Amino acid sequence: MILGSDKTRLSKRHGATSVTSYEEMGYLPEALVNYLARLGWSHKDQEVFSQEELIEKFSLDHVGKAAAIFNQDKLLWLNSHYISSMEPAEIIKRLRPFLIKEGLVKEDTTLDEAWMKKIIISLRERCRTP
Repeated sequence: MILGSDKTRLSKRHGATSVTSYEEMGYLPEALVNYLARLGWSHKDQEVFSQEELIEKFSLDHVGKAAAIFNQDKLLWLNSHYISSMEPAEIIKRLRPFLIKEGLVKEDTTLDEAWMKKIIISLRERCRTP
């Protein structure tokens, strides 16, 4: 079972209720998978896992019996970690749909990648979502 930060059952009143909702809010798939895998499971003190590491190290033997508490701040921290570790070109690719959605660029707009890369390098350490 997964509980909200108030230690009651996780429900709609706790926020987003679907993976799609988190995607629309700018959470990276890697961060969400990492976070969900860590809910109720541990591998020593390691917090961040690549998909390959999760496959290799995951074991039901290390799943706790107690209910897990969904911590939005920890998910944001993980998302920030993945953003700061990502190559600028990949961030540009993933950022584009958000720019279009917000009306900042049009579908057919060619982005100045050199300019975008400079912005991303200067801001990515402080970004939690795109």
